Amino acid sequence: DEPRPTDAAERARFAYVDKFVRDPHGVTDDDVVALRGALSIAQVVGLTEMLALLDGFTRLRLILGTGRA
Repeated sequence: DEPRPTDAAERARFAYVDKFVRDPHGVTDDDVVALRGALSIAQVVGLTEMLALLDGFTRLRLILGTGRA
């Protein structure tokens, strides 16, 4: 089951993560503005860095065939 967001801040985080993972070029200024309602600039940067690292390592594992992602 997919987790269900409980408030606007969580909906903004879920939407950002989903969009970033599916199409990082599709993340808009409006997506970041929605996040800023609950996160500081540093937290938005940290979340984005974490997503990029996880996505990169997952892709690398798939390319190398070292296991399931």
